[in-house]
Amino acid sequence: WETYNRCASQASVGIPRIAIVHALAGRRAEAESILEKLEKSCRQRYCSSAAFAELYLVLGEKDRGLRFFEKAIEDRDPNFFSTLIGFYLGPLTSNTEYQALRKKANLDGYQ
Repeated sequence: WETYNRCASQASVGIPRIAIVHALAGRRAEAESILEKLEKSCRQRYCSSAAFAELYLVLGEKDRGLRFFEKAIEDRDPNFFSTLIGFYLGPLTSNTEYQALRKKANLDGYQ
């Protein structure tokens, strides 16, 4: 968490990615702890919806992840496109809600 305090200005993307690393390393409790603190800090500053979408998907919370993807599209989040290359999206490729979001973002023909 010391890293969060040093990097608070990067809370938009960097800190959620630290939580993603914890989650991928099997340290779910640490990832959820960072997520909880991020949710509080994002009430006072901008945080990337796309970064939250990534984090929720890695944590296995598909519905919340997709909601944040939709918010990222609506907000025109500049980080949205970088989230589309994540390996964790593989299971979503046949998901109708995910496909609808891709269509909404005009990404229908892109792989």
